[in-house]
Amino acid sequence: MKKFIMALASAIVLFPNSVKAQDDKAGVRGVLGIEVSVDRAQLSDGYDSIVADTLASVTVSAGAKVADAFSLTAFMQKSAEQEQTYGPLSTTASFYAAGMDFTGHVSVTENFDFLLGLGFGYYNFKLDSNFWYLSGTEDHVGLRIGAGVEYRLNDSVALTGMVRYIAFDYDEYVDAVENMAEASVGLKFYF
Repeated sequence: MKKFIMALASAIVLFPNSVKAQDDKAGVRGVLGIEVSVDRAQLSDGYDSIVADTLASVTVSAGAKVADAFSLTAFMQKSAEQEQTYGPLSTTASFYAAGMDFTGHVSVTENFDFLLGLGFGYYNFKLDSNFWYLSGTEDHVGLRIGAGVEYRLNDSVALTGMVRYIAFDYDEYVDAVENMAEASVGLKFYF
């Protein structure tokens, strides 16, 4: 799965340049982005008091924006490790993710857009604990639904703000992470 996502991300990074070389009037621009996020996971009962549910993360993305109407980007996201102590129990939680986002751009002014996003991602959550039976990993596929704003500082640089809800393929009998909410700010570079 990771190799497939990396190949797809590479193709998306190369795609805008090949299209632009063929036809400058196509309105396709490359986009690179970086975001800093606060992620809040909804955890199953029992885990919510012993595992940190709020994590900070960084996301990098690359893709293409077509005719100022929509963009298609591949992303990779990595969280910081967050420790929590509950009595004698100590846990450290983290995650990484990779996937694709389709974002519609609704222009409000010349420099300001509303953003509506839909995407998917592969998420890997890791939990380390001083009690062996709580340590392990959990993999999910998530549907990403988001909304936000973009303010273009100039033709090549924009500030962004997004909120997202990520719905996971949750199994109540084996999974600890049910879903996740995310708020992010970032920069996008257009070329």
